[in-house]
Amino acid sequence: MFKRSTTSYGPSPFPETPYQKAGQIWEFVVDLRQAKQFIRGMNCRHRTLRQQRIGSFPLNQTNAGRSHAI
Repeated sequence: MFKRSTTSYGPSPFPETPYQKAGQIWEFVVDLRQAKQFIRGMNCRHRTLRQQRIGSFPLNQTNAGRSHAI
């Protein structure tokens, strides 16, 4: 009887209003801020680990000369 058309034209784009555009820009800014915070946190952790390694170096050197035999 009736057949459905097989032609597909793709999804129609949403009408872009200034509010939607501002929302997209705001999401981009928020993503950038989160990325910067993540990088800052990684740098802080790296600095802390580096200080721990440097701080433990003299301790390791003093223990290296001692014998562990009782």
